[in-house]
Amino acid sequence: MEISDFIPENTYIVCVILFIVGMILKQTPAIKNWIIPYILSVIGIVVCNFVLEPGIYATMQGVITTGFTVYVHQLGKQGTEFFTSKGQENPGTVANTPSSRVQNLKRPVRIVKRETK
Repeated sequence: MEISDFIPENTYIVCVILFIVGMILKQTPAIKNWIIPYILSVIGIVVCNFVLEPGIYATMQGVITTGFTVYVHQLGKQGTEFFTSKGQENPGTVANTPSSRVQNLKRPVRIVKRETK
């Protein structure tokens, strides 16, 4: 199976456009990260309906190209994070696991007695 089985060659440019628009939106402080895939979905559907013959097929290709673009971005992002944090403890993910909280509870507690006069 090749990528051209799922995404027609004339919509490859839509993936590139969506990637660039996504990077621009990511740098925009007024737009929250969770809304970016929704914005890209609308743009992908509209652009694919212009590139292809408008209809259900073009709409589905817009969704598929958006999904592919977001997937490629996440692969790059998580791959970069993995290789840059290799060998370092990542407290944001390890310290909040249930097993680490249980281990924290099993630590001996040091009681300090103060002398009263």
